[in-house]
Amino acid sequence: MDALNAIARALGLSAAELIGQGVDQSTLDPRDLLLAEDMPRSLTRFSRSERFVSVVKRLADGQGIAADDMRRQVLIAMASAPRRSTGEPIEEDWRRLLDVFYLILS
Repeated sequence: MDALNAIARALGLSAAELIGQGVDQSTLDPRDLLLAEDMPRSLTRFSRSERFVSVVKRLADGQGIAADDMRRQVLIAMASAPRRSTGEPIEEDWRRLLDVFYLILS
């Protein structure tokens, strides 16, 4: 829960808004928040992996929202999460963070 709250604070949202409760999804534009130019290349690559796609689909099904909406929410949260002090995060970092989101949201 601490990680979820920290991510929500970084985005200027409540934890409920971060997971899609109590927010109008049509007002969220990931390009306006982070994704257009600030998403690390390693996250872009990881977001195309079978693991990422599978977990996002399970989260979307569990939350009763469209997979594209869940994908945007997860990518926004992951892109804004604290990063290594040096260097770009590696795939293992993204896998661990995705596992945390899955545990929190499922």
